[in-house]
Amino acid sequence: MGAEMLPAWVEVGAHALVTWGLRDEYVTKVVVTKITPSGQVVLNGGQQSERRFMARDFKADGTAHRWGSGTFASSYDLYSIDHERAPRILAQQEQNQTWNRVRRDMDALEKGKTLNDAAALVQSLTSWRRAVENLSALS
Repeated sequence: MGAEMLPAWVEVGAHALVTWGLRDEYVTKVVVTKITPSGQVVLNGGQQSERRFMARDFKADGTAHRWGSGTFASSYDLYSIDHERAPRILAQQEQNQTWNRVRRDMDALEKGKTLNDAAALVQSLTSWRRAVENLSALS
């Protein structure tokens, strides 16, 4: 089970998404940087650490699933950027980010109570509503 068993989309330079966390709450865009003869797919998302998926981690639909190791083990899923779930994953990520911004602006408004804080909260809520609508449109 080597590199010849990998899905067709896996090639050096291919863009992909790695998700992890509870309900895939964290998403990283990565690039395939290397494919070893044994079938290891090396990914780098611009961070110090790299992710590796083995040929055996890939499923029939072209996605991969791998369990992490360590104290707080998590699972990692790999999707091609062209996968049918990719737009929904990216929309969910945007919705999570805008909701975090809303929470941060609510905290700032409670502490500062200035018009600028209120305006920032209104802008954040508008962005969050748009992200929720985008996510709903993909469902």
